[in-house]
Amino acid sequence: RGLFFDPKRKLVAKLSAAGFRVGKNLHIALPFDNRTSRWDIARDCFQKSGDKLVFAGTAVIREFASILFATDDRRATGGNVFFKHAPVTLAEAVMTSLCYQRGATWTLLDLVKTMSDEGAMFSCIEACPHTAHIAANYRRAQETAANVLVTIQNTIAELRQIAENWERAAHSFSISEWAYASGSIIVLGTFPVAKSAVDAINRAIVHRAAQLLAARGDSEERRSF
Repeated sequence: RGLFFDPKRKLVAKLSAAGFRVGKNLHIALPFDNRTSRWDIARDCFQKSGDKLVFAGTAVIREFASILFATDDRRATGGNVFFKHAPVTLAEAVMTSLCYQRGATWTLLDLVKTMSDEGAMFSCIEACPHTAHIAANYRRAQETAANVLVTIQNTIAELRQIAENWERAAHSFSISEWAYASGSIIVLGTFPVAKSAVDAINRAIVHRAAQLLAARGDSEERRSF
């Protein structure tokens, strides 16, 4: 298996010439390539247990949220330390709720749409018994919550472009499946449009891939590049 960063977008042609098939065992993760495969982020919040998919735990979701919704905008805190990591906390809560409500069937666009609407976001968070208390905490501080929501919208704007492109993709991939498959390639890239969001997506994919490969341990038979 391989995970490559291809900023000049020349690698796919070489891999195709070597027999790899785009959308089958070769996935282009760059959302602005018309051959892109959608990252199945929901699937990567779950792990296989026998023949079933089970929730991988909040730690995985927290890491995804901390990468995709990280902000250094100090206005988001409203001067209150409690809200320093508010965008990440709310994103984590929405993702957790989506997992409990819809399993591994939601997409990045579902997350973006939910986070884009204050009412939808808090309704989603309140619908899950594991996250309902988070909505209550933020509703009690309306002014600070408003600052947080503005910051979230700034992040969402770029993620929405990615999510909408991926929604139209003919193929999808999950890092979990890639880590346990042989002969599978994921190619990352960069793009001037929504660059910070593309970079965040790349970091999230690489981070999770490294975790899964490390968890499998060393092997003389498996090779990862």
